[in-house]
Amino acid sequence: MKGNGVRNHTAIPPRSSERGILAFSREGKMKYVGFKDYVKDILKTAQYKNDEDIGCVVAVVPALPGCMTQGDHFEEARDLLIDAIELWITVALREGAKMPSINGVDLVTAAEHLEQDPTIGASAHA
Repeated sequence: MKGNGVRNHTAIPPRSSERGILAFSREGKMKYVGFKDYVKDILKTAQYKNDEDIGCVVAVVPALPGCMTQGDHFEEARDLLIDAIELWITVALREGAKMPSINGVDLVTAAEHLEQDPTIGASAHA
């Protein structure tokens, strides 16, 4: 079943790759990371397996439970995995889930950042 089911990522909402997301390193320093950069960091953790029995390449992201796909070759599996990662993040953010730490960076939404740093809200209303 080559490539079966790998194009089921059509339900992805409009890409918000231009919107930035705040991230904090483990040292507590704030780092601004765009959506695409966070996806790239996650992609670096991906695992690929050439499944000769099925005749495809399986791509899995261990840091994102259930995030996997397959393609006829590595390039297709990687491209489809980018879509799967973006979909996983989008759904998780909509559900209010905390993003996993990737390569030492914890991703937070703007609302979480405002809750963690009360001086931001105070300076905006002063």
